[in-house]
Amino acid sequence: MASGGYPVVALVCRVRRSAAPESPLVAARVVSGAGLAAVAGAFCYLSYLIMTGGKLAVPGPVVGGRPVIWLALQALAVATVAGTLIVAVRRRRVTARGERVRLGVLVTGGAVFLPWALYWDLALP
Repeated sequence: MASGGYPVVALVCRVRRSAAPESPLVAARVVSGAGLAAVAGAFCYLSYLIMTGGKLAVPGPVVGGRPVIWLALQALAVATVAGTLIVAVRRRRVTARGERVRLGVLVTGGAVFLPWALYWDLALP
């Protein structure tokens, strides 16, 4: 929800033609996009494995004993965690109150993402 809320607020501001809370942080966009993709991708991949019983699933090419799809999801998880750390550090430089709140929600979402990714072995090598 936190990752999805970040672009939705910017879209609503553009539609209303008010001053768009333009974030100077590229890392915030990375956290939002990679976080959404990692959660949705992991859910879809794990659902596919559960539905097929893991026996019929052809994971595709395997590198280092892991399917390439899973390695891509792990890369997204690492990008999300790294971006969250960057946003948390640089959030103090932002002066607009609304943008600080929006970045704070994004950092909170990234902090909740880390234990979830550790549980599903997305953030582990």
